[in-house]
Amino acid sequence: MEFQPIFLSGLGRSGTTLLRQMINSHSQIAVPYESHFITKYTPIIESLGKEASKADILNVLEQICSEEILKYWDYYPNANAVFDSLQSFTPADVFNTFYMLYAKHHGKVRWGDKSAYLSNLYDIKKIFPNAVFIHIVRDGRDVANSFKNMDFGPKTIADTADFWDRYVKLGMSMGRMLPSEQYMELRYEDLVTQTEVELKRICEFIGVEFEPTMLEYYKDAKKYIPQNLLKTHYNADKPPNPDRVYSWKKKMPQVELDIFNQIAKDMLNEFNYEIPPIKSSSMAIKLKKLKDLLFKKAGKPKSN
Repeated sequence: MEFQPIFLSGLGRSGTTLLRQMINSHSQIAVPYESHFITKYTPIIESLGKEASKADILNVLEQICSEEILKYWDYYPNANAVFDSLQSFTPADVFNTFYMLYAKHHGKVRWGDKSAYLSNLYDIKKIFPNAVFIHIVRDGRDVANSFKNMDFGPKTIADTADFWDRYVKLGMSMGRMLPSEQYMELRYEDLVTQTEVELKRICEFIGVEFEPTMLEYYKDAKKYIPQNLLKTHYNADKPPNPDRVYSWKKKMPQVELDIFNQIAKDMLNEFNYEIPPIKSSSMAIKLKKLKDLLFKKAGKPKSN
């Protein structure tokens, strides 16, 4: 049996939640909160194989249904419901069944997933050969500023620049080796400033008609995002705001901007992001890196 799920990926703070909300607002597609468990359970399911007993299968399904991340979902099926709907005990059928029960609960016929699977792209493609992948990229300087408000993520501007550069490069390199009909790159800035145009492009890519309800995604934010996570996804219940784009121009200190641009220049260029001339002295840059390193070793909060 062939499935064509939609996998939404990108570095944290890059708009993956925004993208998920928009696609989840389509009448045919259900995209629950993050999973992170597909690659975890695939080897377990494969190791049991066709010889797995009912008890073995139920045990694996109960483990999946006990995943901590599922407490953030608005609904998920229980192990017995998944078992009763299974056609075979393979990773593809197990996860498709799990997600399709979620989709049917919402009256939809297709599913997607928004998780950090970009580095596992080929593992996912092995499970779902016909899957499609959308890689959303956001200007790394704005990603860096957003991480400052979080209690997770890189601790220094140099670490953030390196993290953004390597992750985006990895996703881009892996994705571009796929057939063009299975991989799409999307800039957060374009999604926010040309929302309808970009959503129509996305819909064409995934094979559905654009629906105006996708522009009203924010109205259902409180239904699909847990209240205690709205602080993390602090723009989830608001319409697209162009002020979120290139905010680094007003918010990022010059020395941080110069450090980021030095480290991530190639990837910034790859996605046509502006790179202003370096203005900080080499001494100022060295002192900033040293200060951040000392804060990092001391276990202090992120420095600004």
